[in-house]
Amino acid sequence: MVVDQDDRVLFIESVDPVDARSVWITPGGALEPGENHVEAALRELQEETGLHDVSVGPWIWTREHIFRWMGRTHRQRERFYLARADSRAIELQPGGGEVINDVRWWTIEELRGAPATTLVPLQLPALIDGLLASGPPKEPKRISG
Repeated sequence: MVVDQDDRVLFIESVDPVDARSVWITPGGALEPGENHVEAALRELQEETGLHDVSVGPWIWTREHIFRWMGRTHRQRERFYLARADSRAIELQPGGGEVINDVRWWTIEELRGAPATTLVPLQLPALIDGLLASGPPKEPKRISG
């Protein structure tokens, strides 16, 4: 979960090439051999957005879910970390393959106004609102959606 100096949150628009469904997701991806979760997060940020100068903070959420993508069913286990970046110092560039359509910073107001099916996980506006208001939890919180 990358947050900038204005408390905007970084999202990637991903488009399923099979059914053309568009969703906005947080950057991230699978671990590669020998990587820990923070190393994987930093690598994925660079690959998907071109973002380099990021400060990774605490592990805040965990999520396990099953979803349909590219005509197949997938099971995913995720760890979300709170990361900070200065959006003024970077120029985002979508990368990471043919399913990434756009990369942008969202304000909390934009997140609250987004259709529920646009964001993944679905409960992100409420989670981010709480995170920005109260700070990170003492222990990672299990989330769904």
